[in-house]
Amino acid sequence: MRNPWGRETYHGAYSDENEAWTSDLLDEANHEIGNDGIFFMPVEDYHRQIETTFINMDTTGWFQSYFLMLDDSTPADG
Repeated sequence: MRNPWGRETYHGAYSDENEAWTSDLLDEANHEIGNDGIFFMPVEDYHRQIETTFINMDTTGWFQSYFLMLDDSTPADG
């Protein structure tokens, strides 16, 4: 997860200061220890502590296009 304010306030299992992290787990999760707002937590803690979740997709590189279709028999009202 990522805290949009860029700092961590979670201090439970798999937080950066927790001893559950091994070098193998850090490599597998591609995670670096640091107060960067990115953290991991067990799903049970997530359900217990998080009230609202917002998902923001990265649309970098996406394009939107419009086109004119000739001889379209669709009524003008949709």
